[in-house]
Amino acid sequence: MIDSGKEIRQVCKFLNIPLKVLISDSGVEIWKLVNNGIPNEEAKELEKLIQTLIRKQVHYSNKGEIIEAKNCGHNIFYDNPELVITTINEVIKEIMDMRLI
Repeated sequence: MIDSGKEIRQVCKFLNIPLKVLISDSGVEIWKLVNNGIPNEEAKELEKLIQTLIRKQVHYSNKGEIIEAKNCGHNIFYDNPELVITTINEVIKEIMDMRLI
């Protein structure tokens, strides 16, 4: 798994394509963890690590963008399907504008 992540970073370092990274609301995830018995400080530390890893994905392309999904947990497609659909349509439009498809 680690090697595949390194390979992706190498290949993606030179990409110039639209990339939108949807990121969950930390407060929602921390609340869920605490309500499932995880101590508050551990929940905060875990969510901070997850957010850091996800935010790094934006650098896979020169055209990377982070979109924060307010009031959404990690299952953004479930919590806000409209945001996911809108984001996909935006990527398609940007690719078409670049004449990549």
